[in-house]
Amino acid sequence: MTMNNYEFVPKDSRHIAMEKRAGLMAILAIVSSVLMTVILPYVFGAMSIFFAYLSKGKTGSKSVYAHIAVICSIVIMISNTVLMGVSVYTVFTDEKLREEFNTTYEKMYGQSFDEVLKEYETMYNLQFSE
Repeated sequence: MTMNNYEFVPKDSRHIAMEKRAGLMAILAIVSSVLMTVILPYVFGAMSIFFAYLSKGKTGSKSVYAHIAVICSIVIMISNTVLMGVSVYTVFTDEKLREEFNTTYEKMYGQSFDEVLKEYETMYNLQFSE
């Protein structure tokens, strides 16, 4: 069937389902990033991109919803990486926050974070502090 000299290829229900899954995974990536989990935004973001790619089907192009899911997933994965990097940098540079982190770490694991870092330095011949 042609329509204005373009071939009309109807979408299969499987492709529509893949679009919905891509959108759902993008939403889960956003929610897990807001809840400050470390790994889940990457897992859900990658799944969203994968499902958006699978939603192309025989048409060869993704729908608008699949594009939105891909863009949201990429933005969330980048923002999660930046947030985690800033958090680690802040813990290593701000003394007050480092003390709070040491106290919390010691309550949870029985050793302070600095003690654990010193153990790793001696065990693996690394240097974390200057």
